Amino acid sequence: MKFTISSTTSNLTYLARSWGYKEIFDSKSQRRGYIKLLGSHAFPRFHLFLNPQVGGQLEVDLHLDQLRPLHKKIARASESTGEVVEREADRIRLGGQPIKLI
Repeated sequence: MKFTISSTTSNLTYLARSWGYKEIFDSKSQRRGYIKLLGSHAFPRFHLFLNPQVGGQLEVDLHLDQLRPLHKKIARASESTGEVVEREADRIRLGGQPIKLI
């Protein structure tokens, strides 16, 4: 899921850490990404990329990695839509604050 937010910081690592993410280097895409574990194991986890845009905007590319890929040739088992991804996107849009369920 891709969406855009306003950002006043140029330190993307600091921003991602404020949302609860840690920095990783994604060897597949050869770029810096950020992950947030959903439990005590490596998967499932949220995975996002941050792309600065013109005018203080920041594109967030968020998806949920369900499983570790079994082979290097097979794409990751990930979801970029769904209720869980939508809730995490809403949480990021709100500045990383927990969302209260009603």
